[in-house]
Amino acid sequence: MRFISIIHLLYLFIAACTYVIINLMKKKKRPLPPGPGFFSTIRILFSSSQNAHAVIAKLANIYGPIMTIKLGGITSIVISSPEMAKDFIQQNTQSLSGKFILSSLNGKINYQDAIPWLSAIDPWIKVRKMCKSEIFSTKRLDELQVQRYQVLDEMVKTIVDACKHGELVSIKMLVFGTKFNMVSKNLFSGDSISLRSKAMEEMKETMDGIAKFTTKPNVGDYFPFLNVFDLQGIGRNVIVYYNRLYDFLDGVIDQRKKQREAGLSLKNGDFLDFLLHNCLPNGNNELLSLHELKLVITELSVGGTHTITSTVEWAMVELLQNSNIMAKVKQELAEKIKVGEEVKEQNMAQLPYLAAVIKETMRLHTMALLLLPHRTEAETEINGYKIPKNSHLLVNSWYMSRDEKYWDEPLKFMPERFIMKSNIDFIGNQLCFMPFGAGKRLCAGMPLAIRIIFLVLATLVHKFDWEVPEGKTPKKMIMEDKYGVTLYPKLIE
Repeated sequence: MRFISIIHLLYLFIAACTYVIINLMKKKKRPLPPGPGFFSTIRILFSSSQNAHAVIAKLANIYGPIMTIKLGGITSIVISSPEMAKDFIQQNTQSLSGKFILSSLNGKINYQDAIPWLSAIDPWIKVRKMCKSEIFSTKRLDELQVQRYQVLDEMVKTIVDACKHGELVSIKMLVFGTKFNMVSKNLFSGDSISLRSKAMEEMKETMDGIAKFTTKPNVGDYFPFLNVFDLQGIGRNVIVYYNRLYDFLDGVIDQRKKQREAGLSLKNGDFLDFLLHNCLPNGNNELLSLHELKLVITELSVGGTHTITSTVEWAMVELLQNSNIMAKVKQELAEKIKVGEEVKEQNMAQLPYLAAVIKETMRLHTMALLLLPHRTEAETEINGYKIPKNSHLLVNSWYMSRDEKYWDEPLKFMPERFIMKSNIDFIGNQLCFMPFGAGKRLCAGMPLAIRIIFLVLATLVHKFDWEVPEGKTPKKMIMEDKYGVTLYPKLIE
């Protein structure tokens, strides 16, 4: 604890010096949006990583829907209203198309070339179009749904087996493994990993490690000259966990390359085949380098893992705490799906109340707290304020999804609000609700994510009756947000 305190004091001293130097060097103050002073900013920098989003939301109540936060040498502009977000996301897409790359992702893993961090120009356009046409198009998703049903059957069998042996079921582990297996089959026809196996536990540990250290507040992001010291060990840990994932993916890619080089007849026809065909020298078009191919597969394997798991887990928590809502979901499922039939993706349109439960879960327990920060590639103007080049811009979606200006009783779980507001969809047309982002940077994997969330949640509720562990009751399940790449429920004893 003493060491941690010394490190914090060092950060404080460096921050103070940087703040003073930057202001002394300024000959003319830029007309930036209002924002907190030095000590309030330091509070954000050292606030608990579990409530930084709440601290920023409180500051938005003080300084308004557009505010400036200065950390070290970085100017961050935080947008906290749909009106401001519209100007940011929909109108200034070119000047705001840059991306802020976390310092922990630079260096040895070269992850800065992955889809989320590329600017909205080539090769980002090339990779995004390819992903949309070859993996996330409606036609392609429909072709691959049989594979997702196979994984879903394995999930059901796992739960049934646990019930027979009187064992508890971890929703988080179950959903994580199901999502991972579904994506693996769709991407590279991978064999399913047993949901309760050591191998799946190790994969979850790897994904959790990536999420933990890439989202942990890093002083190097705001004081780049400290990156070489890696004072918090974030860079070292990120490399360890990414290398674990790379070892797994390298094995898959190398095996497929050898099959192609040997002229073996391949029946996969999956996304990996498509990528290899378009990056190897004997392919028709070398659209990608092998490095870019690996990053695409990595991002599609990692992307959505925690957001999908978190959404289903939060939905189950809310349903267990609201028995009347659980009953309505079960009744709707029973009316639309015959006894003995399995939940299919075609049932989505027939289950509006379940869709409302999913939307309400995403609203109240927002997946993307602060949409991946953009970076201004040129000086631009938002609402009369001049935003300097290389500023970071963040949309506070967590705040907007709980703002009483746009939602009645915003802290209450009420799926009915999305029945009455049926025009609010997942694609961010109503910017007070944009679980997958909005505009040009709308999450490319959204169509698959929605299908997986729907299939898993509908099956869990339709096939089984759930209750909390022995000794606890739903009324005692007081939950709070646990910050990370997304917000997980954390049980308060």
